[in-house]
Amino acid sequence: MAIVSGSTPFGLGKTFAQGTTIDSAKLGGVSLEGQVCTFTNVVVPSGSTTLRTLLNDGPIQARLVRNVSGIALLPGRLAIYKAGQQDKRVDGYTNTTAQRAAGVVDPWLPAAGVPANDLFWIIISGTVPVRRSLSNSAADDAEGDTLYAITAATSQATTAGRFTRWVGTFTAAETTDGGAFAIQRNAIGLAMSACTTAGTNQNMSIRIRIDP
Repeated sequence: MAIVSGSTPFGLGKTFAQGTTIDSAKLGGVSLEGQVCTFTNVVVPSGSTTLRTLLNDGPIQARLVRNVSGIALLPGRLAIYKAGQQDKRVDGYTNTTAQRAAGVVDPWLPAAGVPANDLFWIIISGTVPVRRSLSNSAADDAEGDTLYAITAATSQATTAGRFTRWVGTFTAAETTDGGAFAIQRNAIGLAMSACTTAGTNQNMSIRIRIDP
């Protein structure tokens, strides 16, 4: 794995604490929060459950953030920033329609995800696998579709941090927040692979385009 720009304390697929006990009263690496690095020649780290190699998909830009949600955040899900901690700390998953996402929880993390209070990477640019909805979509996802966050009961629900495709067109009523304008403004990116309506809870390749 090569670094294009910036120095990094650890690579993708890893966390700051690396499984050691985290003292919530004395957090390590606070000065690293918010750091952005660009990775190239990304390969699936040893032991990762993500079976995708991204050698030909260009560089990946990631931001180092802390998980303050109180739960383990799982790989390939869309995270949101904690209020007052923009670009530094996340406290759950997206859970409202067309909500602005902080980024994608590092898809190369182990299946157990990132523990509470640990530092980890969220992907803000590049082509990565993202976890699809648990429900059947209204139509097949196709390459090039615009994708956005969907509603869930809470920011920590199993159904949270997921996405769907936009198939609408602009009307006067849809140029307000909550309509098509919000969907386009807060779109997480474009589908780089296709998936059928029944392809629930699967990884789908998405070209992420979240503002850094």
